[in-house]
Amino acid sequence: MREVRSALALLLVLALPAGAGAPTVTVYEHVDLGGKSLTVSGAIPRLDPSWNDQASSLEIAGGAWELCRHYDYVDCRVFDADATDLRAIGWNDAISSLRPVAIAPPSSGAPESTPAGAAARASMKKAADFAGQPATVKGYLDFRRDDALVVEGQRLVSTPSTKFHGAGEARSPSSIPLGYQVEASGVRRADGAIALARLDAKPNGQQMFESDVKKATDDLEATWRARGEMLTAAPDGGVASLGKMRDSGPEYDRARRVVDRVLPPYLPEDAVRVYVIENKEWNAMAMGNYSIYVFTGIMGDLDDDELALVIGHEIAHASHEHTRKQQKRGLLTSLLAVSAGVVAQEALESDEATVAGILTGLGAVAFANGYSREQEDQADRVGMRYAYEGGYDVSKGPGLWKKFADKYGEAGKTQNILFGDHSRSSVRAAALDLEIALNYAAE
Repeated sequence: MREVRSALALLLVLALPAGAGAPTVTVYEHVDLGGKSLTVSGAIPRLDPSWNDQASSLEIAGGAWELCRHYDYVDCRVFDADATDLRAIGWNDAISSLRPVAIAPPSSGAPESTPAGAAARASMKKAADFAGQPATVKGYLDFRRDDALVVEGQRLVSTPSTKFHGAGEARSPSSIPLGYQVEASGVRRADGAIALARLDAKPNGQQMFESDVKKATDDLEATWRARGEMLTAAPDGGVASLGKMRDSGPEYDRARRVVDRVLPPYLPEDAVRVYVIENKEWNAMAMGNYSIYVFTGIMGDLDDDELALVIGHEIAHASHEHTRKQQKRGLLTSLLAVSAGVVAQEALESDEATVAGILTGLGAVAFANGYSREQEDQADRVGMRYAYEGGYDVSKGPGLWKKFADKYGEAGKTQNILFGDHSRSSVRAAALDLEIALNYAAE
């Protein structure tokens, strides 16, 4: 049994009173803060029927707000910034209850607070406190543990009443191959596992844009290798170096060892390439073709447990095909067009033209913090499971994001690749505390 010690008792969630100076949230009927609006300054456990499941955008005036899909604060997420199009994150016409929230820093007994919400409050509790609450997962079957399937870092347990639908080799819950796509729903058990009401499984076949993502990232990796350095798009339309690239030496050996330990079992080690980038920043990245890049700055300042959490997070972006899914959602320039442009540019025999062309399509994801909050949060959950299964101490996860906050600021809006469009560091740390409570505290 692995001992996981978390600082759950250090977190304190504060209800923010309404009144003068209290933060407010305004929800709008249409996207881009349009249509009729409702301004709220206090907790509403049940929205009036005229507003239940009606909001398409929101504007926050200070503080953080917990918005929930159901009455009485069930199935919630914390927002600490405006959201002008809730459709983009799957929250359009979904809000039924809401309330302001905050979290006091562990070192403080004073009323000073930082934004957080459902995850922070939940992290004070034990898994048993969530027994009976609904839960859904959508991801890939990464591991089997005793009678549980592990998807999105969560333990899924079938029951005699589970409704199963499978395709390909998935003829029953016990026969689902690792790496298959899984969608499931059920309720939490007292031990944090999810007792399944429904379970769907199918092969992870070739999806829209998948081959284009692989070709573009293969081209980019080949160009970087030829140049011996990692390149990024420059403001003048050219490229700039992020640092020399190495695939040997002590730092490479360390990164390679961590990568091999945290890979899910359906990904062969020889399909993954690892590179060390000579750069002082705390960065790491895994591209859609499973080439992984780790900066020397983060390697020098983190221990192996922390590095495993970071690398696990990045591998989860690749294994869960977040680049392709962003492309499918229309948030990137068409990779088909980019690939065609690269072919034309290669005629110029210019590495810089090739790199600039590829980055036109991939830059929004790989270099400009383009992953959605849902994808970043999913990568945190899955990456924690990858690190755990690799034998690393995942109880360091919450403290890791405090380190990032100390270095880059609470919001993390820096050139750091690890900070995408996700929650503030305090919320992220609290979410990992919740993961420990639900999935690792008893293991």
